[in-house]
Amino acid sequence: MPGLVGIIGKGSPDSLRNELQSMMASMYRGDSFASGVYADEPLHAYVGWTCHHGSYADCLPIKAPQGDATMFFAGEHYSQDDGEEEKAARASGCSPDKADVLLPLYRQKGDSFFLYPNGFFHGLIIDSRAERVILFNDRFGMQRLYYHEGPEKLYFASEAKAILAVRPELRAFDRRGLGEWLSCGAALENRSLFRGIHVLPAAALWTWRRDGALHKGAYFTPGTWENQPELKPEEFYPKLRSTFVRRLPAYLRADGTIGMSATGGLDTRMILANLGPEKSRVHGYSFDGPYRENLDVSIGRRVVRAQGLPHTTIRITGDFFRQFGQLAEDVVLSTDGNLEMSGAPNIFVNRIARAISPIRLTGNYGSEILRRYHSFFPSNAVNRVLEGSWAESVGNAAVSWRDSRQTHPLSFVAFRQIPWYSFNRLQAEQSVLNVRSPFMDNTLLEAIYQAPDICTRTKETSLRLIYDGDRRLSGIMTDRGVTYPKRPSWLLTRAYYEFIFKMEYYASHGMPRSAAMIDSRLGPFSLERNFLGRNKYYHLRQWFRDELAPYVKAVLLDEKALSRDYLNRPEVSKAVQAHTSGRENNTHIIDKLLTMELTNRLLFSADRS
Repeated sequence: MPGLVGIIGKGSPDSLRNELQSMMASMYRGDSFASGVYADEPLHAYVGWTCHHGSYADCLPIKAPQGDATMFFAGEHYSQDDGEEEKAARASGCSPDKADVLLPLYRQKGDSFFLYPNGFFHGLIIDSRAERVILFNDRFGMQRLYYHEGPEKLYFASEAKAILAVRPELRAFDRRGLGEWLSCGAALENRSLFRGIHVLPAAALWTWRRDGALHKGAYFTPGTWENQPELKPEEFYPKLRSTFVRRLPAYLRADGTIGMSATGGLDTRMILANLGPEKSRVHGYSFDGPYRENLDVSIGRRVVRAQGLPHTTIRITGDFFRQFGQLAEDVVLSTDGNLEMSGAPNIFVNRIARAISPIRLTGNYGSEILRRYHSFFPSNAVNRVLEGSWAESVGNAAVSWRDSRQTHPLSFVAFRQIPWYSFNRLQAEQSVLNVRSPFMDNTLLEAIYQAPDICTRTKETSLRLIYDGDRRLSGIMTDRGVTYPKRPSWLLTRAYYEFIFKMEYYASHGMPRSAAMIDSRLGPFSLERNFLGRNKYYHLRQWFRDELAPYVKAVLLDEKALSRDYLNRPEVSKAVQAHTSGRENNTHIIDKLLTMELTNRLLFSADRS
């Protein structure tokens, strides 16, 4: 994973350097990564980094010519429109397209600098002139940084496993964090899955002085955007469109081709319709499953080619099933156990996509930001396989989730739902390539906070952005049967596509638990045969039952796995046997249990081989 690790605090320099090396050795990275370490003994700062070769941050460490400041940066910053980066680059002789332009801006702006970077990132500055060390991250906390506070030292890392590598007493699940992950799909607030390890708050500005004094501050709060005046609909849309079109070029920065994952929905289409003259460097692709061509492929191909751009279909093949054991471990290692097994097909297709481009432009978060779409909710579906106190923690998660909703609707989405629930998939993808989404752009979000409520209730705003960008694209039907302007038969068409969408859900992951056997006996009339693969490219219910059944049973029915103190052993055995025999749908339970067991084996000392 691209990111930073480090230790700030007192101790033997040799001991701290050894701990840093152990942290670096545990980081998940492949051949496409650059890495290094750095130490500043007078300020008690020890830092390591990893990044993709050729990426925005592949210029570390960033040193001031005067030798009195050093910066480390992980992630990407998308250029502002003010020309300040170009001026700083000319004055310092660095590149405006690399992270080394940020240190001159910090020296110029001082602490007001931290409001300037735009994107998902975290960083550290060793400022010898001011005798301080500064740890910071993006204003959403999306480029995650874990930390653990010891008596005289603070450990931080983009991967929790790096902290676990040097603090073995932390190698255990945190009961509350795990309960929230089992219920909601994410640990909430600034908790993690691991005991004694927390997540750096969003917009953090933590400063250490030479004397050991620590100040935990923040450079931004959502209230800054929430308190803007609401615009009228006729005022809001022109501002949104002009901002969207103006900010898109910053996400097309690249020396070569930019890959773009095209779907049958609206979010990637909003980008494609407004790319402008830079679109010639884009190569579109869509992900497909093994059963039939899905709507993301058939519609995504049509949309991409309507722009005169190349399109490639990337499919799940037999290689995926042969590689699944390693892919499953890669999911856990790249996300510290925060992403379930749906990450395995995700990593598989993104590795193929990397051959097209190391950059992936995506429409992720568009629906959430423009329509305040909610995508995570509490569930107690796993409780029947848990022991009592652990099941209780799952139930308590619903209370925490409800409390988290008590905020501005867009702030819940942008500063809670997306960083808590969506970061894990981003982290898995970033282990393979650089992922970019313009919908979390600071300037764009600031404008969207001024949306009147009526503009967030429907897809009208998204459809207008497509129509005003390229009318040809707005006339191509989406995977939910939507066109703009509406066709005379739009109600019937929409109902048909909605029916297909829901039926595939019930044919796969969402099939009622006891209906699986009934459906399997319907032959040519079964939901599975008629609807599977029409929308999604991966199908865990069927794969856990069929191709991956031997793997599922080998992992979950292992004696050590069944003896975990949080599990109800008889119920786990029943759930696995019932699913792999086709009698029940226990996809959600198996998905969670596989992730937890692999986390035990890969991250906790008792199970390391």
